Parts: sequence; structure tokens; C-alpha cells
Amino acid sequence: MDKKELYTALAKAQYEMPAINKDSKGNYGYFAKLEDILKIVTPIINKHGLSLIITPTVNEQGVECLYTRLQHISGAELEFTTKLAAVNSNKSEDQQFGGSCTYRTRYILRGLFMLQLHDDLDDDGGGEEYINQEQLDELVDLCAKRPGLEANICKFNKVNNLTDLTERQYHNIIKNLKK
Repeated sequence: MDKKELYTALAKAQYEMPAINKDSKGNYGYFAKLEDILKIVTPIINKHGLSLIITPTVNEQGVECLYTRLQHISGAELEFTTKLAAVNSNKSEDQQFGGSCTYRTRYILRGLFMLQLHDDLDDDGGGEEYINQEQLDELVDLCAKRPGLEANICKFNKVNNLTDLTERQYHNIIKNLKK
């Protein structure tokens, strides 16, 4: 079956995905909860005729994996499996399995939908800083002088509002506005 409609819908959904804040504290830094990611992703993909299944399975070699199927209403689908990460901890086997599924599912969603998550889990806590009040005030002043600029900045940077911008994004915006 031709996958053109699926890829077109996927591209539209990816374009609409906002940046997602990591606001839950874990052992290695901040992360976005799977339920929070799904609350954002699900309505957007459904709007574009996409559905998603991610479920545990065992591959032909007997390795535990996650099976992922992204399907479009046209019937076209994209399927793949991802090996689950081994977890060494003092948790029960079921807890380790569940944690591995959740962790891997977040990464599948991130890759499939090109999600921008602030402060990667593997960053050692050294993620990017958000803009400060002075930087925000400067952007607000610039946007007040140029109708539509704020919406364009937010859309281009995939953020909900100016306060969600990182310092790196801020510096790129300022550099581009001075051209």
C-alpha cells in the first residue's frame, strides 16, 4: 500500500508538536512523564488520521521488545520493534520491565514525532536554561513593534509561548532579527 498519505499526515503532525517541558525529577535529572507526552501527542496524531500502538512483545530471538505500529486511516502503516533496555536495580522484575517499557516508549515517541523535550534525561542535569526576565522583556518589546512576530517565533521554535524559549533559541532569534 502507498505510504504517501501516512508520511504526509506524519509530517503535519510533527510540525504541530509543541516543545514538551520535562518537569518531573528523576535520579538523573528531569524528564517528561509518559502520560504528559501522550496528552499532547494523541490529539494531534488523531487529528491527522493517525493511530499508534506500542505494546510489549518478544522477537524471534526471544528478546523482549516494544512493537510499534503507526497507522493512517488510508490503511498504510509503519511498523518496527525496539529492543527493551536491560535494567539493573533492586526493583522487582515486573517493575523493571514496566520501567523499561515506559522509558523506551518515551524515546519512540520522541523520535517518531520529532518531539523537543527540554533537558534530556541523559544530560547529567546540565540542560539548557530558559530565557530570563530581561530576555523575555526584550522579546516582548520586539514583538510589540512587529505584528505576528510572537506567533512566528513560537511556531518556528515549537513552543507554546515566549517563556518556553531556551537561551540558545533566544540568541538565535536576536541574531536573525538583526540581519
